[in-house]
Amino acid sequence: MFSTQLIHEYYLPRESSLYLGIPADQQQRIMDTQQNKYKVSRDFFISPTKDCRNLLDNHRLIFKQNNFGFSLACQVTGMGDGTFAPLVPLNKPFSLRFAVSLENRQMINMSNIRLEKETKNKDRFMYYFSNRADNQQGSGPLYLSRTVPDFDASYAYEAGEIVISLTDPANPVMLEAIENNGPGAFNTSKWFSIYPDLDPLPQFVTKEDRIVLRPAIFKHNVESAAKENLSFLLYNYTGEHLQTIHFTTTEPGTTLTECELRLSGFPSAYYILEVRDDTGTVIPELGLTFFMDDVLYLQRPFALIECFFEPDGSLNSYRWLDQYNENRLLSPNYTIHWKNRSTFWRYYYASAPSFASSQVEVYELTPGNPVDTILVSTQPLGLTQFSRRIEIDMGGDTFFLPNPEVASIFPDGSRIYSEINMGGGLGPPS
Repeated sequence: MFSTQLIHEYYLPRESSLYLGIPADQQQRIMDTQQNKYKVSRDFFISPTKDCRNLLDNHRLIFKQNNFGFSLACQVTGMGDGTFAPLVPLNKPFSLRFAVSLENRQMINMSNIRLEKETKNKDRFMYYFSNRADNQQGSGPLYLSRTVPDFDASYAYEAGEIVISLTDPANPVMLEAIENNGPGAFNTSKWFSIYPDLDPLPQFVTKEDRIVLRPAIFKHNVESAAKENLSFLLYNYTGEHLQTIHFTTTEPGTTLTECELRLSGFPSAYYILEVRDDTGTVIPELGLTFFMDDVLYLQRPFALIECFFEPDGSLNSYRWLDQYNENRLLSPNYTIHWKNRSTFWRYYYASAPSFASSQVEVYELTPGNPVDTILVSTQPLGLTQFSRRIEIDMGGDTFFLPNPEVASIFPDGSRIYSEINMGGGLGPPS
């Protein structure tokens, strides 16, 4: 029926600088070896939800995990030309949901996803992926994540988040944030180009895939709007308006602080909530993209993969069957691609080494105030399982600096660092 692979650049990096000086045939052998050792189960546990298991049984579908993710199989009947169609006809729309939980807590460190520092928010975030994403670049993979977005001047970026610059639409450029920045105008000094040699550019998991989990009945804080009347407009994934709910303060002259939404009459699904004042003006900061499900709200999965079947063929290249050719199996292969986190690598020495290098420099705690026992990389470097060559020249001899452990990342100011003890201990520079 279909298969889904979860790929991570930490294990399978495609950054060309990692392979400098290595002949092409050896590069291929290295990548083949990495792929043969790849096991998604090290980081994720993927399982059908309870409702999904019932649907699998009813449609005689078989869920099977593999080293790269999972696949869905069915009983088939031969069509006489080497192709197959489902033995049990599929003629009604439905969706299958697969919950993804973390097996490796270091996944947050390894990946360039947000570090979730907004503790005051207390929302339950998760990543949502589906075969409605319509994210295929040319003849590339069928991504279940949304398209990597363009720069948004209204958004506060964390170090490591990525955007695609469409200044020249014929030659899009992928950019990664060197440090926290925004909201505000684009600042070239706070971004650097990545994967300039890849065409098409890969599509990674980004903020566009990050939504909130909510139960069917929940309270929504609206205090910041300072309004006596508000309207909540509920939309489904495709943007279809489903309902409008009005709220008015019970005490005239007192503004609303919290609105309780009761959505038990709607099925568990992905929704978009838009909030407007009594003039019809949208209040963007009160908007919400969320997945509503009482069970998942309690389970708190890291991600949810939802795969839809539409008998009308509207899913195009993402569809499972060829509705225009007797429902023959198309067996699409879906992809979710995680980018590895980039950090500044910070080396702590007991005494200052005398060195020359284009890759590291003496760390400056503040401009013009160097800490001469600490070296730091001149730019963020991607964390990978594949060893990166970091060289310094000491008296004419070349020395290779070690790569950091994934567990050693340290947000400091607007940047994220990886800490390496070279005999000087660790800790915030002083």
